[in-house]
Amino acid sequence: MTDTTHHKDDNVTELLAPRREISFRWRLGHYHLRYDDALLQIDWTVGGRCRRTKHDLLLLNPLFIEDDTLPDTLWEAAKPAAAALLGASVVWFSAINAAVPLLVPILLLIAGGYGAIIAVHLKERGPRTLICDSNGDVVIDIPHMLVDTSERLGFEAGLKQQVETLDARWRDGDL
Repeated sequence: MTDTTHHKDDNVTELLAPRREISFRWRLGHYHLRYDDALLQIDWTVGGRCRRTKHDLLLLNPLFIEDDTLPDTLWEAAKPAAAALLGASVVWFSAINAAVPLLVPILLLIAGGYGAIIAVHLKERGPRTLICDSNGDVVIDIPHMLVDTSERLGFEAGLKQQVETLDARWRDGDL
């Protein structure tokens, strides 16, 4: 007797049909992306307030970038945090501490503030898809860890196909 059950291969992601909408929570808010035949609309909601941006699909680059680097702002926040911690330790063990007793707590507060910025940026790390305009400026980035893989791939495939279709029509003079 043979086993006729099918085993799902863990290395294969089921791709749903191209999707026109996707939603996810990221960076203190909720994002909802949708596109139609001409526009990509991005709604960002935080604290009951909604911000909406619209981008012409003709101006989007059809080559989406998959990025897994740390944000540059992480390194920019690490420099003053380290300087404030170093300054606090130097002041603590010097005669300046007796003359200016509140300097160490102030430097530690400054370091803590930059530490909070670092923590937020570390949370944002991980693979994400960058959707850029034709100038190379990022329009939106979709974090892979916060979105179902098949939904994300379906959305990206549908959006890419729509952008490529419009680009071909524009080059052929149909638009």
